[in-house]
This record gives sequence, C-alpha cells and structure tokens, in this order.
Amino acid sequence: MHSVGLGVDLLLYYDALLRFDLSRNARGEWVGRAVLRHAI
Repeated sequence: MHSVGLGVDLLLYYDALLRFDLSRNARGEWVGRAVLRHAI
C-alpha cells in the first residue's frame, strides 16, 4: 500500500501548534484532519 499527502504546521501564540493534513490512500480516498496541540 502507498499514500500521498501534504501537511502544514502553524505555530501560534503561547506554543500552540495547529496542523493540517490532507492525504490520498491506495484506494483513492482523500482523508483530511486538523489537530491542535497546546504545550501549556
């Protein structure tokens, strides 16, 4: 199996990280997600 993807990380104030991912898997399906992580 293989996949292709693209991700973007944005560092926000107070060490918050916002990550966007978009990928296409071996079945041709597009999958997207957004994750917010906060260090404090």
